[in-house]
Amino acid sequence: MEDESELFFFTLFFCCLFIAITTAGLIGNTLLLLTTIRSRSLRSPCNILIGSCALFDVLHQSALYVPAYGIISQVTMRSITCSMIMFLPELGMAGGTFSLLCIGFDRFFSIFSPNRYRCTDKRKYLFVHYMAIFLYCTYTIFLMFAFFRDQPLFKHCREQICGINLVFHDKALFYWTYTGVAVNLTAFAFYMMTWRIITENLEIEQLRRIFRTIMLVTTLELGGFTITQLIMSVQQRFEVSVPLRTCIMTFAAHFINAGIASKFIVYYFTSTEYRKAFKSLIKPNQDIKQIACSHSSHNQR
Repeated sequence: MEDESELFFFTLFFCCLFIAITTAGLIGNTLLLLTTIRSRSLRSPCNILIGSCALFDVLHQSALYVPAYGIISQVTMRSITCSMIMFLPELGMAGGTFSLLCIGFDRFFSIFSPNRYRCTDKRKYLFVHYMAIFLYCTYTIFLMFAFFRDQPLFKHCREQICGINLVFHDKALFYWTYTGVAVNLTAFAFYMMTWRIITENLEIEQLRRIFRTIMLVTTLELGGFTITQLIMSVQQRFEVSVPLRTCIMTFAAHFINAGIASKFIVYYFTSTEYRKAFKSLIKPNQDIKQIACSHSSHNQR
């Protein structure tokens, strides 16, 4: 009884920290999305894919308050109810994961073959990326429905505390976990190849700084996603008590959410382009005054 109360205390602490990180991630990615939409300087395929990734992350994190509420209040629900609530967040998680791969390929393509990259039709190029993201999301939906069983996570208990990984039943969890890890490793391989090309070319220092920002963001998000998925997958293979499993799952969720929440901070402090865009989003009148002053000085000449 004492062990269960201690576990609940740790779970409650992890849950409060989880809510704080999730809220920070929602605010940061919403600002990143709005900045991409409103800023004319962020119209490259890479910037658009970064904005799309922010949108997917917002979808993913928007429903994470549901499991947090369930943990705090000990509210349980059936698998079918949990799957319906987590449907859009699951698509957001899948879209965000594959968007990182698309961003990695885009950076590799732009460095490896810059002339061909500049001549590529932007709309067709982005269409291919979004089709790939759509297919990966479709694969996630397939795993959710093909292996669905209206059954509990724990034995002798017909209901469960809803979580984003609990919509995958039987072998679906295995396929979902290791497919996600494979996508992350592929994305990381593209970033490593791109970084090697950049470091060998000393004439593109500015591009190196830009890529360093994207590389840092991706490493944090990919690393967090991979750690979370592996912990959640491994803990499913062991017979442990309900309070301990809940505590482990709550702890594991911190890694991916911390990676997502750090995105806005990294872009703001390491990228001059995004920092200017963020400031213009918050203080649009300042940009209007600067434009008016420049026009006025030009007319006086």
